[in-house]
Amino acid sequence: MSKKEDTTLQQQLKNLSQNELIDLTKIAIKSDNVVLLKLIDKQKKSIMQTNSPFANNSENIFNICKYGSSDLFNYFSDKKYDFSIKDTATGNKCQHFASIYGNLQVLNELIKRKNIFNMNDQNNKQETALHVALKYGQYRYEKTTMLLTRFTDLTLKDSELKEPHRIRMKNFKQNVRLSEFLHQKYIKQKQRQQNQFFQQLDQNESNQKQ
Repeated sequence: MSKKEDTTLQQQLKNLSQNELIDLTKIAIKSDNVVLLKLIDKQKKSIMQTNSPFANNSENIFNICKYGSSDLFNYFSDKKYDFSIKDTATGNKCQHFASIYGNLQVLNELIKRKNIFNMNDQNNKQETALHVALKYGQYRYEKTTMLLTRFTDLTLKDSELKEPHRIRMKNFKQNVRLSEFLHQKYIKQKQRQQNQFFQQLDQNESNQKQ
């Protein structure tokens, strides 16, 4: 955007009411327009402040996770927006929405923040981010491999008592390979858990004998 265009747009923004600016902010989020958001913020900082009604509207937070790029996510993350909130209707968190909508950029940002976002959190249907990544949307393979870079508990079951590797997908070759890959990962994780369980039993017995 040229300096002249920037000045013209700022002048147009000045003529908008607060409600119109809020509506424009929502559009900017869905269209991933960080430049416009910065201009709106420059025009009226109170709209996007952390304690504003806009910042505390869960729909706006979740739209960032559904439609935004990593730049958009980081823009609001730097503003200290709370991305750890839960949707009251579904129990979905940001990691669920990013997985459902196939938003790889935001999903990657959430995964990197391991001290804030737990990929094993379950929604009202007991689904983790991996469950919904396999059930919905595009980029199943990419979403799965990204989620497996963090500790993802493959033994957790959804409300249908299915672990992720048991979720049925359309019988495309890539999906078949993905199911097989997950099944192998599941077996290894289950074995590790069993080994840890028996090691703990042995340790307890040893402590009792002392």
